[in-house]
Amino acid sequence: MNNPTVVLHCAFGLLLAAISIPLVLRRIPMNHAYGFRIASAFKSDDCWYDINAYGGRIFLVYGVLLTVFGYAARDFAPDPRSVWSLPWNIGPLLITLVLIVPVVIFGNRRAAREG
Repeated sequence: MNNPTVVLHCAFGLLLAAISIPLVLRRIPMNHAYGFRIASAFKSDDCWYDINAYGGRIFLVYGVLLTVFGYAARDFAPDPRSVWSLPWNIGPLLITLVLIVPVVIFGNRRAAREG
């Protein structure tokens, strides 16, 4: 596992999973530094915990899957000097951004129920 792209996937996946666990467990109170800080989350404490637990579950699963993928694909990772190295490295970050979309949608629906 000396290929930096493999290390990047595994480290990013583990970090993402680790920072998601307190959100899933609803241990992080409303704040402006840690969690899914979208407008709908600040509507109430209940919204905050529901939205962050939902987003935390998505990111926890993705973090675990990314770690497994990083390790399992270690023999297929492109050489760091390859033209494919950049997409291989940036792909997981882009997927993380895409995964924010369902959290925002859930957050808006959850806040609408709040009234």
